[in-house]
Amino acid sequence: MPFVVIKGTFHPKAGQPDGDSVRFKANNLALWKKLEGAPVELGTGVLTKDTVQLRLEGMDAIEKGATKPLAVEARDNLLQNILSFDPDTNPEPLGHILARMTDDKTKRPICFVFAGNTSKADGSAVFIDRPLLRKSANYKQVRDGYAYPLYYNTLFASLRAEFNAGLRLAQNAGRGYWPKDKTLKGVIVNNHADLETISPIWPKL
Repeated sequence: MPFVVIKGTFHPKAGQPDGDSVRFKANNLALWKKLEGAPVELGTGVLTKDTVQLRLEGMDAIEKGATKPLAVEARDNLLQNILSFDPDTNPEPLGHILARMTDDKTKRPICFVFAGNTSKADGSAVFIDRPLLRKSANYKQVRDGYAYPLYYNTLFASLRAEFNAGLRLAQNAGRGYWPKDKTLKGVIVNNHADLETISPIWPKL
C-alpha cells in the first residue's frame, strides 16, 4: 500500500515535542483527507494553529517525564541532529512526511518523517523501501539509540528487518539508551515518581 507525500514544516516550539513526536504544518491542509482512519485534529492555538501532532511509525522513545537526561537527549537528537531545528536560525525546519493512516484514538498521522524537501510531488503516492527508510527520522532515532522498536501488523516485514538492523548498530555501538537499558533485566517501581529515575526500559512496559 502506498504512502501519501505531505510537504510542510516542523514546529518544535508548538506543543511539547519528544523523542518520537513533533508538530507539523502541511502546505496543503486538504491532503490530510487522503489518510485512512479518523480525521486529523488540527491545532487551534496561537502557536499550534493548523499544525498536527505526528506519531512516528515503527519506533517508540521513552516519555518526556522518564529518565533524565535520556528523555531530553532523545528529543534533542530528533529535533536538532535529524530535523536541523535551531530556535534562532531555523525555528520551523522544512520537511515532509509519508503517511497513509491516522491513529483512531489520538487522531495523529502515523508516519515516516523526513528532513528537507523531496522531488516527489505533494500529495503523490510513494512506496517505502529499505533505502528510503534509512533516510527517515524514524530509522535514524533507532540507529542513534534513542528509540525502541514498536512494530504493528501494518508495518511491512522488510521495513521491520531494516529497523532491526539499525537497532543492532545502536546496541553494538552502545549508543543512547543501550548502555543503561534494563528491559530484559527489569526495574523496581514503587511509585510514579520512580519513573523519572529508573533505567530506561521499553516504554510499553
